[in-house]
Amino acid sequence: MIHITLKDGSVKEFESGVSVIDVAKSLGAGLAKAACCGRINGEAVDLRTPITEDCQLEICTFDDEDGKKAFWHTAAHVMAQAIQHLFPGAKFGIGPALESGWYYDIGGVKPFTPDQFGAIEAEMKKIVKENIPVEKRIITVEEGRSLFAGQDYKLELLEEEIARLETEKTEITSQLERPEVAADTEAVMELTSRFQQTDRQLETCFTQWADLSEKIEETEARIQEEAERNVSGS
Repeated sequence: MIHITLKDGSVKEFESGVSVIDVAKSLGAGLAKAACCGRINGEAVDLRTPITEDCQLEICTFDDEDGKKAFWHTAAHVMAQAIQHLFPGAKFGIGPALESGWYYDIGGVKPFTPDQFGAIEAEMKKIVKENIPVEKRIITVEEGRSLFAGQDYKLELLEEEIARLETEKTEITSQLERPEVAADTEAVMELTSRFQQTDRQLETCFTQWADLSEKIEETEARIQEEAERNVSGS
């Protein structure tokens, strides 16, 4: 069993591996429905993140800065999916959350015009109502190249991440070769673990996701407020 300290200072006991959203559900259906992400020991995490050791946990709603970012980042991907359905030739770069919404770098299509926003918004609402599960997926380099075939911007981002990981592996290997590090068992274990984490494994996305299917009415209202401001093409 693990002990989780909540924002109010109370301590709850759970089985190791419990997810952030399951903790939220145990605290109340309303909180679980409003949850956008979590914060473990001060670090923002996805709702599906398993908790395997004692920690401090906060459940972040849209009223929290990290909650907003998770919500808007997820909405950006829903928008991209809607655009891909309506404009199959679109190519996607990044779609980060901003302080007041989100944007997505899009190429391969003509710039969108205001008369197209309604169709994109309607497709976004349709996607949300389909209640498609959000899954965290770790992929190999080869899977990434296959997954993003034809998406030039995504492939460019993938290759940049591969280069970053290779650089990190080189730096770790260099540290492991230092005599003073090789003699420190804990340091070797930590560096070896970091090396294994960089070994040909990539996350397809590097931030937190909210489950919009649990917030359909709220999502539709915010999509309506944000869609016209954030839909763009190049």
